[in-house]
Amino acid sequence: MSDVSDDAARRVVRTAFLIGAGIFAFLIWLLYLRPAAVSVPAWTASLPGVNAAFNATTTSLICLGVLAIRNGRRRLHVAFQIAALVSSGCF
Repeated sequence: MSDVSDDAARRVVRTAFLIGAGIFAFLIWLLYLRPAAVSVPAWTASLPGVNAAFNATTTSLICLGVLAIRNGRRRLHVAFQIAALVSSGCF
C-alpha cells in the first residue's frame, strides 16, 4: 500500500471520528442540555420504534461491512460503513 492511500485512509478515519463526535455532542445537547418541552405531540409515541429500526439497520450495515473487509472488499466495506453512519445519523 502506498503512502498516499494511507494518508487518505487516515483522513477518512479522522473525518468519521469528527462527524461521530459532532453527532454525539448534538445528542447530549438534545437530551440533557436543552429545556424540556411543555407539551409533546401524540405522534412522538412512534419514535422509539423508528429509532429501533434505524439502530437495527445500522447494526446490519456494520456487520455487512465487517464481512466485506474480511473478504478483502475494501470499497464495499467503506460504502457499508458510510451507509451505517448515515443511518445512525438519520434519527
